[in-house]
Amino acid sequence: MTLLLLLVPAFAGEVFASIDPEITQGMGGTWARYHATEAGYWFFQVAGSDGWMEDVAEDLSGYDDRARIQLTHVANLQDTQVERCPDGGWLLIGSYTIDSFDDSSAAWRFEEDFTERWHFTIAERDPSHKHNDMVVVCTPLTEGVIFDGGEGSSGGQPEFIEVTGGELGKSYPLQVGAQGASAAFREEDSMTLVVDANGAGSEEVRVHVFDAEWNETDKVIVPLSGGKAKWPQRFQPYGDGWLLTYLTNTGAGPDGDIWLAALDADFNLIERIQVTDNGENDNRPWFARRGSSVVVSYDRNVQPRATFVRLADAGGDDGLPDTGEGADDGDDTGEGGGDSADTADGVGGGGDVECLCAAGSPLASGAGILLGAAAVLGARRPSRSGRTPCRPT
Repeated sequence: MTLLLLLVPAFAGEVFASIDPEITQGMGGTWARYHATEAGYWFFQVAGSDGWMEDVAEDLSGYDDRARIQLTHVANLQDTQVERCPDGGWLLIGSYTIDSFDDSSAAWRFEEDFTERWHFTIAERDPSHKHNDMVVVCTPLTEGVIFDGGEGSSGGQPEFIEVTGGELGKSYPLQVGAQGASAAFREEDSMTLVVDANGAGSEEVRVHVFDAEWNETDKVIVPLSGGKAKWPQRFQPYGDGWLLTYLTNTGAGPDGDIWLAALDADFNLIERIQVTDNGENDNRPWFARRGSSVVVSYDRNVQPRATFVRLADAGGDDGLPDTGEGADDGDDTGEGGGDSADTADGVGGGGDVECLCAAGSPLASGAGILLGAAAVLGARRPSRSGRTPCRPT
């Protein structure tokens, strides 16, 4: 891990207190995504045309190629998105190319310890949707993915497609710009919120509000001046309002500068902070919050980057997911939940902890052998996250 010693602007606002120097993990890859744990973060990325995961410390240190977990075995994975589900597990959707760009996609569902529950192909050689830059949804109401419509005569319209239970379910047409958008769940009224850019060249994003049957009940325009607003790829609750990450640019390219914005409960802009200023060369913005610390991740020149933004207030909670009744912390699935990896030896060392991969897991299959000795070397390192991922034994 490298700290890039750049000039960091002073900042002390109502929501955002300060910003730290940029961090690079020192490896190649894209689609850098963090998810908070009690002791650090799960770090997800696409590298070598597949999806990988590793647990890192609170300051993002400790990344080790030898200990990372290979989640997919596609060999030509291009775009991916991963969301934590209410049961503590994970839903990962990825796109890949067979005949034309991103004409195919697949879904993977993992347990909390990253044992694979199921995976299947969503589409192959299907030009009716743009499968890249998808929006993954995993809420108490449903599990699935939003794809944008394809182009030309074969193109369809944006849709939410259910993937619950390891198979395709119902699909619902939507009036959203799904590429590079994001989704969140509003608990007080069980509504799903989708944020997209308000058209090419706009300095606005839109918040769409959907009920359980994907009927749009409201739409709010959020002005964000200072350049074209694009790729609003992470939108999550904070206090009584919301945090949103996105990028802006002034040119025609897909990259830009990364911003983090705070909105109130009615989606009015309270404050925003510019996270990067690298000549509009950053993309795929994301964030994860632990208390009053927000790690904003992105990539530049095919290398994952991250910057910590410090909040003036923690927003009344620790930012960790609530994954079930009976939990003894914000990152647990509850007592008696059958989590074989949930053991005290997994935190701070002291004992060897192994999690046997379930039959059908990619790590238990022949493809899992691709990890080889590298994964075995990493299997003995205590998990900073407090969880012990499934590793080959």
